[in-house]
Amino acid sequence: MNSTLRILILLLCCSCLSACVTGAKSRAMVPADFSLGKQFNKSVGIAVTGGQKTNPLWMSMVSNEDFADALQKTIEQHGLFSRVLRSGGADYQLDVRLVQLRQPMFGFNMTVQGEIEWRLRQVSTGKVVWEKHTNKSYTATVGQAFAGVTRVRVANEGAIRENIKAALEQIAALSL
Repeated sequence: MNSTLRILILLLCCSCLSACVTGAKSRAMVPADFSLGKQFNKSVGIAVTGGQKTNPLWMSMVSNEDFADALQKTIEQHGLFSRVLRSGGADYQLDVRLVQLRQPMFGFNMTVQGEIEWRLRQVSTGKVVWEKHTNKSYTATVGQAFAGVTRVRVANEGAIRENIKAALEQIAALSL
C-alpha cells in the first residue's frame, strides 16, 4: 500500500472517530437581524420539499422538517402573517423547494450556497401571487467551528437563514 493511500485511510478513520455528522438545526436557521416592516392579517400554510435527512457517516444536510420549522418560527417571530399552518385551511400557501445545497468537501473556510424555489399562491383562487428563486450563500470559518463537519453544518444553517431572510423580505414588499 503506498503512503498516500495510507494517509487517506488514516484521515478517514480520524474524521469518523472525531465527530459524527449532525444535520442543520432549525433554531440556527431562523434569521434574527432583520425587520420586515409589514404584517398581513392572513394565514399562510407552508410546505417544504427537496431537503434530505443527514446520514451521520457522511455530510450534514437540511431536512424538510427542520427547514419548515425555521421558516415557521421566522414568520411567527416577525409577524409577517397572522397565523402559520402546516395543514389546510390557510388563506395563502407558501411552497418551498430546496433545489440544491452546494457544499465543500473540505477547507478552512467553508461556503455553502443554497438554491431555493419559492411559490406563494392564494388558496381561494389558486393564483400564484409571487414566485422566485433565491440563491444565497454563507461562509463558516474555522473560528466558528474547528471540526470540518461542524463548519459545513454551520454553513448550511447560514445559507438557509440568508435565503429565508431574502424571500420573506420580498414577500413583505407585496400587496396581498
